[in-house]
Amino acid sequence: LYGMNVEYLQVPNDGSDSNAKVVADFLKEKAAGDPRKWILVGYSKGTPDLQEALARFPELRTLTAAFVSVAGASGGSNIADAIPAMVDKYMNQYKLKPTCKGDMALGFKSLSKMVRGQFLANYPNPFVPTYSVIAASDKNTTSKALLQTWQLLLTYDPLQDGQLTRQDAIIPGSTYLGV
Repeated sequence: LYGMNVEYLQVPNDGSDSNAKVVADFLKEKAAGDPRKWILVGYSKGTPDLQEALARFPELRTLTAAFVSVAGASGGSNIADAIPAMVDKYMNQYKLKPTCKGDMALGFKSLSKMVRGQFLANYPNPFVPTYSVIAASDKNTTSKALLQTWQLLLTYDPLQDGQLTRQDAIIPGSTYLGV
């Protein structure tokens, strides 16, 4: 009705720098011969993957009308810094290893506060109109799998979802849309 297409890109669990190339290749291929611009939506680690793509591949900026981060790890995660060993525990506990593609260790490392902080220091302003939506839960609405990390993040910020604090989910220079 509105002349819009929706595309979903599943990237491997690799570092954001590697996934940026996957995203760029996908967008350039899909945009060939199509004058319409993209509205990019990144959820969780998809946010830093898209931020890296827009930074490393400037040609994507002219193809993009807007970028929306939904519960995105723009500023990294205290969880990635505090308990990296938990990744293997959850991967084994929920039997995710056989179904997950990529290198989870690299993916998790790219979510560290230091890595994301360095990226934001190098690229302090968004390249396209950018919007942030954060997620928050309380003890009763947090999944059981995230209760332990929710409790840890509670020491940083009560407005968090067990994965990210409010501050880490808002892209600097973006328009904050809400929680």
